[in-house]
Amino acid sequence: ILTLAEHRIGCFAMHTNFDIAPGCMADLAAQRLGILDGQPLEVTGEVDGQPVGIGKVGHLKAPMSLKELAARVKEAFGLPFVTLYGMEGVQEPVTRVAVSPGSGGSMLKHGIAAGAQVLVTGDIGHHEGIDAVADHMAVIDGGHYGLEHLFIPFMKEYLERMSQGALQVIEAAPAFPVEVL
Repeated sequence: ILTLAEHRIGCFAMHTNFDIAPGCMADLAAQRLGILDGQPLEVTGEVDGQPVGIGKVGHLKAPMSLKELAARVKEAFGLPFVTLYGMEGVQEPVTRVAVSPGSGGSMLKHGIAAGAQVLVTGDIGHHEGIDAVADHMAVIDGGHYGLEHLFIPFMKEYLERMSQGALQVIEAAPAFPVEVL
């Protein structure tokens, strides 16, 4: 931070508030997955009389198998792979899905309470994943970075639009920190 200040460079840290703000991380992720009527998975406050919070839960436009949903997650977020817990546990078509970009271990109980058949998130450990399946909810783990890298193109477009082209915004290319060999 001192180096930034010495070079007269402003720094805006907005990780958690971007996670919960309307139209931001959870809404963007739900939109990519085609989740309709999304409600906050964990309500943390209210904006203009509407609940806001971490994650979203809602219904898919059309029912699909768990395997099809996993493929949609890979495609929607440009992921080379996902980890799936519960392939055998969810046999019926998936209609109710929760999404919590980033590290979603603490969101498992909220997904179960909301009646989600599947939670799409990142950073799920082995025991968390099998515990969710034991509670009749599958988990698709796209990785913390895998679900949150959508922040960069969103913020680039937002800054360009708000500055009416006065800012030159350079967008970093996605750089997934994990590879499966």
